Amino acid sequence: MGRDTRRRPWVALATFLIVQAVLGCWWAAFYPGLFSRDSVLYLSHTMVGPWVSDHSVVYDALLWLSFTKTGDLGAVTFAQTTAMAGALTYLAQSLKAMGAPRLLTTVVVVLMPLAPPVGAFTVTLWKDVPFTICAVAIAGLCARIAARRAVGVPALAGLALLFVALGLFRANGFLIAGVAVLALVVLVPAVRLRLLLTGTLAAALPLVLSNVVFPQFGIVAPSKTYVYHTAYGDIAVAYRQRPDLFTPRDISLMSAVAPIERWWEGGTCYTINPLIWRKDFSWPQADLHAGELLELWRRLLVTEPRLVVDARLCRGAIAWRPVQDEQVTGGMTYRFSRRPNADTYVGPDKVADFPGGGCTRCGRCPWSSTRWPILG
Repeated sequence: MGRDTRRRPWVALATFLIVQAVLGCWWAAFYPGLFSRDSVLYLSHTMVGPWVSDHSVVYDALLWLSFTKTGDLGAVTFAQTTAMAGALTYLAQSLKAMGAPRLLTTVVVVLMPLAPPVGAFTVTLWKDVPFTICAVAIAGLCARIAARRAVGVPALAGLALLFVALGLFRANGFLIAGVAVLALVVLVPAVRLRLLLTGTLAAALPLVLSNVVFPQFGIVAPSKTYVYHTAYGDIAVAYRQRPDLFTPRDISLMSAVAPIERWWEGGTCYTINPLIWRKDFSWPQADLHAGELLELWRRLLVTEPRLVVDARLCRGAIAWRPVQDEQVTGGMTYRFSRRPNADTYVGPDKVADFPGGGCTRCGRCPWSSTRWPILG
């Protein structure tokens, strides 16, 4: 046992270095990173203003810092590869501590970055990358807690920091933190009060920053619909599959936000886009009725939990589904890319130019420069 214990750090280090090397190859291949429409908007609004908190102020700040100090965004994506390698290694070691087969677990974690859902995803300029890294680290920490059957001060501090990071990298990250804390309370009842306090404080801090602190610097808080839109998507899926669950009062509430046909058409479990990103879906009305919609979602979660869980699993299947289903709305594989200019992501004249950036529609613009993230 003693000799095995001494070897563990070397196994962990070797695992980390192999995963980092593989992710480094992805980073070099797509340097400085893969882009999407959101990626363009992150940098555009931070360089031109005004800053917004719809996505992640912290991640936006990292992109701004990298671009202004280094001229591109490679530093951000490289940091993501290192953080992901560390999180995967920690998860693997924690699972081994729980009793998972050592060799098989090591092989799996080493092979994972070879797959695009891990490798290409990690080098993408997207707030969900650090969010996912935090989630992986939380899974590892929870596994470590389960293995030790105890929650010490270091574990509580680690959970608090990671839960705060979840909320800072996604506007609705505090909801994930809340679910995780509830699960831990059930699994580790001996420290129930400390876990609840840790989870409450960690979930509250990002909310305070977004709604109280950031607005002091001119950064507007995200709308309620942006924070809770995944719950609205669950409602749409439930309505399409089980309309008998909805009372006339529910239908009236939903109709105040969007035509009931929109809720039905938007009830695809793969994506929420056909629901909230359509002209007949009223964001102001959704914000106004947010409390009632969340109460409807809570009722569905309590009375028909399988509907909500299945919807979430379906929506998350993009992370592991090897093939696409083009016959289903939202069933196509979501791809990031490196297109020639910003207009191809957001449309003509949708992003503002900024000092030192040049025109976004000419050959001398940053979007097509060798220093610009899209072409690398």
